[in-house]
Amino acid sequence: MGDHSAVVLIDGRPHVFYRGLQTPRHAYYNGLFWAFETLDGEGGPHGRTNANVGAFNAVVLYGGRPHVFYQDATNRNLRHAYFTGTAWGFETLDGAGGPNGRIVADTGLTNAAVSNWGRPEVFYYDRTGGNLRHAWFG
Repeated sequence: MGDHSAVVLIDGRPHVFYRGLQTPRHAYYNGLFWAFETLDGEGGPHGRTNANVGAFNAVVLYGGRPHVFYQDATNRNLRHAYFTGTAWGFETLDGAGGPNGRIVADTGLTNAAVSNWGRPEVFYYDRTGGNLRHAWFG
């Protein structure tokens, strides 16, 4: 537990995203104590999956809120978790096909995220094609 970690400061407080037992975890300091939560991998609402997820975490702030990118090892996809201000939302970003250049491939490996021109962008490896992939919002 604790590998594949990424960290971001929100209001000067650390938020750490890491892989738990096949789940992405979130630890944050709320000013008094450390709090912990499991984000995805155990099923549930808002697009959560029941799969082995959470490796290769990358995080970036967009609108002051965290956007986390990580691998779904079960389905070989790139997953995206984002905080709306009240709840976490989840989606498969790439690897399962779909519109706007999405592919069916083994993706979501070795992720890196950046905020560019105020929008989140993620770079990740497509093992099937041997390519570097790039996705962005907006």
